[in-house]
Amino acid sequence: MHLLSPEIDLLIEASSRWRSTESTCAEILERVRKCYHLLEKIEPRRDGNDSVWSLWVRTERGRLEDFGDYEEFREAGEVESPEEFEELWKAEYPEQIQWRRFSVVRYRERLFFGLGKLHFNVDLESGRFSEIDVTQDEPGKLVSWLMTATAAEARRFLEEPQTYNDEIARDLPLGKRFGRIRRRKLWEASPEFHRHDEELGQDKLEHFGRIVRAMDDTGTVPTMTLAGFLEACRICYLANDYERIKPEMTPRQMYRAMADNRDDGLLDVSPDDPEAFSHWYRERQRGGHPWEICRGGNRTHISLYAMPHDDGWHFRLAGFSDARAVETARMCLDLAERGLPVALDRKEEMLRMLTGEDFLGIVPDDLSLGYNHGDFPPEDRIHSFLHLYVIEEVCDPLPEGIFWYPLERLDPVAP
Repeated sequence: MHLLSPEIDLLIEASSRWRSTESTCAEILERVRKCYHLLEKIEPRRDGNDSVWSLWVRTERGRLEDFGDYEEFREAGEVESPEEFEELWKAEYPEQIQWRRFSVVRYRERLFFGLGKLHFNVDLESGRFSEIDVTQDEPGKLVSWLMTATAAEARRFLEEPQTYNDEIARDLPLGKRFGRIRRRKLWEASPEFHRHDEELGQDKLEHFGRIVRAMDDTGTVPTMTLAGFLEACRICYLANDYERIKPEMTPRQMYRAMADNRDDGLLDVSPDDPEAFSHWYRERQRGGHPWEICRGGNRTHISLYAMPHDDGWHFRLAGFSDARAVETARMCLDLAERGLPVALDRKEEMLRMLTGEDFLGIVPDDLSLGYNHGDFPPEDRIHSFLHLYVIEEVCDPLPEGIFWYPLERLDPVAP
């Protein structure tokens, strides 16, 4: 069974309509079993209790007419001329060959499959497919093709493992590989890349470096009150030019304007009573975000914690992300300037980020960005990620200093 890339992508899109269904098909299950029988002859990667196989399936874009019918695209308003139609085709499939990462995970008696946006699984004992309806024409055709193509790749590897690994290492596009580049190299390569050092300013950056190197993470104040905490928040807000913040606002008003506001009853505490604050800290319901002083996403918010330590209290500031690093550094500078004891989360890594000395991880373009930390060696201290095409869009040629990690080589199961 030979399918071209445009048809495969249409089948993947169509198959998403049955993500919440279960189905059975003896013929397709037999294809799955035959494919898995070949995969079992390849040494899996272990991920906890799971066995994981990853193979590259190559597909062809074909000819322009394989992409679709020009008149249908024109009537749908997607293109206005044959030239635009060809440009769209080449934008969607710039290369003649598309490399698709296909993963198979076995957990107990269930196999989990992933190919781009396509995800489904099958119980080998019951033969029941989940997240896909293989009795329907589109998903049935797609899964049949996928099992056939994967089995062919597995056979090619098993026939000549060394040749196969060398071929993948030679031909796999850079956009499908993991790499790293020092942030400063990107800054030097193109003005399109945001420079944290210029946003913060050289004087403040040098001052921040001195504070980080001399920071006492255990410094405390004798007591903590709601008023004291909100005053620290006010310092943080005024350190940055936030549109929501006006100088005449009270600290409480500033907090309401900027914070997450799921405060676990924090703002109901008597403002000047240390005992009331301590009681709230110990007895609060929890589950809210009282310390999220600048709301954002899971990785893009800023928190200021007031925490008991030894016989007093100290502040811990956390805002380690590309998007909030400069804001957080300004907060740290102004808190320190006013003599408040503050510990900064990941202070050394933040300094590396702001000076451009850290590495950014280059992630294959078929993988989403976010929680890619486990894909890179811990010693490289990589916490920010991007795709190669982002670099290619603004840099020609590619900047010097990109390091490409060696590809994982497949091994046959030992006899």
